[in-house]
Amino acid sequence: MKLKLKIIIIINWLLRITILLILIEIVHFAILVNPEIFFEHNINYRRYTIFSDASITWEVLKTFDEVEERIIATEIFDSLFSPKIFICFSQKPYSFFTFLLGVNSNSSGVNVSLLENTFINMNKVGYLKMKYGRKIKHSHLVGELSQIIAHELIHNLSQKKIGWSAYRILPRWKREGYAEYGSVISQIGSDKNFEGLFERSKIYFEEDLFNEPMHSKEYYKFQLLVEYLFKVEKNSFDEFIKNTNSEKSVFNNFQNWYKRTKNKTIN
Repeated sequence: MKLKLKIIIIINWLLRITILLILIEIVHFAILVNPEIFFEHNINYRRYTIFSDASITWEVLKTFDEVEERIIATEIFDSLFSPKIFICFSQKPYSFFTFLLGVNSNSSGVNVSLLENTFINMNKVGYLKMKYGRKIKHSHLVGELSQIIAHELIHNLSQKKIGWSAYRILPRWKREGYAEYGSVISQIGSDKNFEGLFERSKIYFEEDLFNEPMHSKEYYKFQLLVEYLFKVEKNSFDEFIKNTNSEKSVFNNFQNWYKRTKNKTIN
């Protein structure tokens, strides 16, 4: 009888723990679905519903005109796309949501593709702008709010285009590289004869401007690889998605292109 009673007690405790864990996950999901309850300020502007933990200035609001210009320039733009943007001027709310999502709180932005919610870390945006300014043009290191928001939204648009499950299994260099490249297409569209790509590649291969954690240089590399595929190899978005070449293979082709282009400029 004593053994039977112990088993019943253990089962009861396991049930309680299981119920508690389920309740925690329900609360967890409810917060991610409805993060607006934590933000005092909100406004609708163009296709965006913008939430903030501080007053939304006209300067911030007008940033979304450029966000619109950036995402419209991509092949995957969807006119029905109406995301929610959560701008965190304080580090605390951003850290709270990144903790729930299990991602780095030192990032400049994070996207919840299935829910079309994007969180922006204004502290990190300001830090990048102050440290790098325009030393490395057309990348997240410039610290342009419109580029960082557009990067996160392109994750949404990509997922909507090819489906959530297909997007999840894409290699990281493709996901992040296209988000970086797509967010600056409108800015680099006037580059002729690949001069812009070559100059940015030169920064990657020959200049020591990356004092940030390794992922910053990695993101920059991903962007260059994707831009190479689109501008030099002439990939469309569909071809880019279906392309099975590895990151290493694409990098080797890109590096060889850079060396050939450099030799031409020298000669």
